[in-house]
Amino acid sequence: MSKILKAYFAHGWRSKSHPDKQRILDILKERKVEVIDPFVGEDEMCAKYGEEDYYPNCNYKLGRAIWLKDLQHIRECDMVVAWIPEGVEGRFMGTSYEMCYAFMQYPPKFMQIISPLKHPFFAYLISGGNQHFTSIEAFEKLRKEKW
Repeated sequence: MSKILKAYFAHGWRSKSHPDKQRILDILKERKVEVIDPFVGEDEMCAKYGEEDYYPNCNYKLGRAIWLKDLQHIRECDMVVAWIPEGVEGRFMGTSYEMCYAFMQYPPKFMQIISPLKHPFFAYLISGGNQHFTSIEAFEKLRKEKW
């Protein structure tokens, strides 16, 4: 019996309801990858701390609880799929931090970046089999060929 891959799906808060998010989730599920979506369960966490949401002015205890949960998920996963779409407002600082944290694990987590953007930070992470896809279509095509 083969092991099921577990992927942490890093993406920005402002892209959590983006229509392309479901496309990526569908690709991963088709490939039998168990996906950890960091935004699942955060509404309940916000309610626990008496908040409707944690942006733009995060309650410190809520923010800490969310980060601890996310970092635990990264430690438990086999790979990180990071999606940074073009044209979505925001800086994706959390996604960048998650990628860096995953890269610094021992051994580093396998990383797949989906973004049309080219950033020097990506070049640092693209080593040891990690890949940068400039579109969801490119990600999907390679997955069909390789997995």
